[in-house]
Amino acid sequence: MATMVSTKTAIKTGRGSGPKLPGPNGNGSKRHDGFRDPESHWNRYRIAMWVGLASVAMLFTSLSSAYIVRSASSNDWTQLPLPRVLLLSTGLILASSAAIEMARRKLKAALSALYSRWLFITVLLGLAFLAAQLVAWRQLA
Repeated sequence: MATMVSTKTAIKTGRGSGPKLPGPNGNGSKRHDGFRDPESHWNRYRIAMWVGLASVAMLFTSLSSAYIVRSASSNDWTQLPLPRVLLLSTGLILASSAAIEMARRKLKAALSALYSRWLFITVLLGLAFLAAQLVAWRQLA
């Protein structure tokens, strides 16, 4: 009986070894999670990203289906040979994506010199991608 009274007193006063809520350090503190809070700007950011991704996916799907229907139902449809520079262009955009990810990681690690270097590499790869796209469009024209 004495232990029950002391436990109740400890929980009321906040002292003792009562049940603690899980926290990041195991100390019972709650971490504020901006994604779970409906008023948080992070939650609005998440919703905006999902809406943006959904609209891009719908655009891609509609253009792909229009291409398939048009190429299958038309007699005047001519197949264009794809320029081989598009393979290079695809490689450049993938390398640029990897470079911007490396830049993001270096920025997160507070390595500003490496961040600047990776960001510069990203810009160069992006410009090379644009040049390859220009060459491809000229070949298609």
